[in-house]
Amino acid sequence: MDSSRFRFLRWAGVVAPAAFIALITYVAYFHLPGFVPAEIVFTLIVGVTTFGAFLFSTFIFSQIEKREREILRRSRELAALHAVSEVVSGSLELDEILTRSLEKVLEVTGTEAAEVFLLDEAAKALILAVHRGAFPEAFQEVARFPLGEGLPGRVAASGQAVLLHNLTSDPRFIRQKVKMLGFQSYACVPLRAKDRVVGVMDVADRRTRLTTDDLRLLTAIGNQVGIAVESAQLYARVQQTANYLNALIESSGDAMITVDLDGRITSWNRGAEEIYGWSKEEAIGQLIPMVPADQQEAALAMLTQMRTGETFRNLEVVRQRKDGQSLEAIVTASPLRDAAGQIAGFLGTSKDISELKRLQRVLLAQGQSLAILEERERIGMDLHDGVIQSLYSVGLRLESCLALVSSAPEEVTRRLERATDDVTSIIKQIRDYVFDLRAHHLHGRRLTEGLDELALELRTNTMMPVEVIADDAARGASERLSEAQATNLFLVAREALTNILKHARASAAAVRLSASDGILCLTVKDDGIGFDPEVARLGEGDGLRNIAERAKLLGARLNVNSQPGSGTEIGLEIPLVDKAHHG
Repeated sequence: MDSSRFRFLRWAGVVAPAAFIALITYVAYFHLPGFVPAEIVFTLIVGVTTFGAFLFSTFIFSQIEKREREILRRSRELAALHAVSEVVSGSLELDEILTRSLEKVLEVTGTEAAEVFLLDEAAKALILAVHRGAFPEAFQEVARFPLGEGLPGRVAASGQAVLLHNLTSDPRFIRQKVKMLGFQSYACVPLRAKDRVVGVMDVADRRTRLTTDDLRLLTAIGNQVGIAVESAQLYARVQQTANYLNALIESSGDAMITVDLDGRITSWNRGAEEIYGWSKEEAIGQLIPMVPADQQEAALAMLTQMRTGETFRNLEVVRQRKDGQSLEAIVTASPLRDAAGQIAGFLGTSKDISELKRLQRVLLAQGQSLAILEERERIGMDLHDGVIQSLYSVGLRLESCLALVSSAPEEVTRRLERATDDVTSIIKQIRDYVFDLRAHHLHGRRLTEGLDELALELRTNTMMPVEVIADDAARGASERLSEAQATNLFLVAREALTNILKHARASAAAVRLSASDGILCLTVKDDGIGFDPEVARLGEGDGLRNIAERAKLLGARLNVNSQPGSGTEIGLEIPLVDKAHHG
């Protein structure tokens, strides 16, 4: 009861009796005849006053009782809302929320049956989720209502609650078995989550007559249940996604590991167990045990860099197993952020590539052996087709000179001059072959030392100027290369110079090493006749093909710039990675 009504009754309890007594006294003393005895007047005043007091107290106490009933009803409503609030806030399991909420609704309303339908947005229909109370089979006669059909469907579509007192005669209620059981009173309210209807809740009874107060209470409960339904559905989707991601992580053959900001393991999947040998229980809490002792400092430095948001991708590293054996792995590491966007840890994925690297080394060795065999066969064919045939021709020419010495000395002189020129040409070819056969490897030398010796040999044997250009930055960067990288770059330069010698008709060549932004560039350039790169790729020559294969092996970018009459420039760009990352 509001305070204004209390104030009214309080003042009425004072003013009304006083006014009434004053009125009776006035009438008795001023309007009754003087011959009326005083006893009668007194009796009359007492009687009228008593009757008035009875009427007044009856009115006052009826108002108080009415307000007490309203207060009691509201208390029950608040208690019911509090009980439902405890139910919906105490769990995120949808079935538990709905079941316990309906039990409270039955308890508060005193009705016989209650149910909840949830909205299937894809099907645009309400699906019966939970029924509590009497006659579940009758109510489950229809367990699905399209939006706009039946009372539940109409309430969900309109968002407006419905209250009925004569259910059997209402054609909108289509569950005939419920009507046959004699249910008359029915209320249905929407379940709201903010401005969205997520379902409906209804109650029904054969005796209790539901009121608008009951409908108001059910609406308030429906709003609470609607919010809880949305939270539970969201929680279920999050759990489903988390379970799916966990299943993916556990089924992955790669190691997927998370660490805290200090580098201590916080999660360790089955792939990590298989690759590194530590069980999850053994690994959790350890400080990156799979990183060898001599690389711990570098790994922790990476964690420091990742605290700034940096990500490392596809690093080739050496790791160790629980039994102490080393393995080669490719690692990607990135920061993990919490809900506030702050970096809370790090995720690392690693793949064991030991077998892949072993096969690559085997294939490289086999490829080098095959290249040697092919080179021998090519040189043999070149010697047969070039040097040997030229020598045979010179020999025939000299034999013919013997027969002409006495009869035609001038012709002998001319033929000897031609033979001398042929021998000079043969000597040049042999020098070219000697250059082609030598300096196939660095044999422990630095890359720049090997290139300098290669250029010197070429200048000595062919008389063609060859210059090697490498500044201090390039020389320092080349020392960061692994032995395999340096050897392959050296062989690319040798292959390019060999091609210049054989095909370019160049008067000069240059080899340049440069380094910037973590990239080492090797460039071989000549001023020869040039060629069409597309035609060369489709041809039968092995030079460019060999260079392309070595570039692929190095993970380098190959650039070939040439055109007929304008010389050729071959460039190789290789990312610089610490030697420890190569194995």
